[in-house]
Amino acid sequence: MLKGSKGKVSSKIQQGFTIIEVIIVLVIAAIIMLAVFLVVPQLQRTQRNNRTQTVARQAFAGAEQYAANNNGSYPTTIAEIEAISGSLKNASNTQYTIVTAAYPTSVSTMYVSSAAAACTSASSPGTFTSSGTKFAIVIAQENNTSATDGKFCISN
Repeated sequence: MLKGSKGKVSSKIQQGFTIIEVIIVLVIAAIIMLAVFLVVPQLQRTQRNNRTQTVARQAFAGAEQYAANNNGSYPTTIAEIEAISGSLKNASNTQYTIVTAAYPTSVSTMYVSSAAAACTSASSPGTFTSSGTKFAIVIAQENNTSATDGKFCISN
């Protein structure tokens, strides 16, 4: 029991939160939600792009083995690569298709070249140079905004 200002006993006790406390909790919750909405999609995109790179490496290993079994002749179709490396599916679990342009624009397309072209560097992973390379694979990743942006290239 509390004594009031005139010495009387008061049974009135104030309970609850002040408006400042409620606002602080709401601001903290909003900051956490904003961070989640910004970070989670980027993490998912990174995971899908890592899967794309794994598929490219798997296809390349299959092509190398195909060439070893076929007197140095590299495959020209996904079916030929899959015969050695297994099923090649993108992050959406759909089959890749081969494109003829060196710069695939869809995440479900793969460029396969048995011509003399090689990836130039990690800084520009979708571009080629003539270098006597026997085989190259380019797969489009998410966020590709130009011919060389968002591509993963692997060559020998």
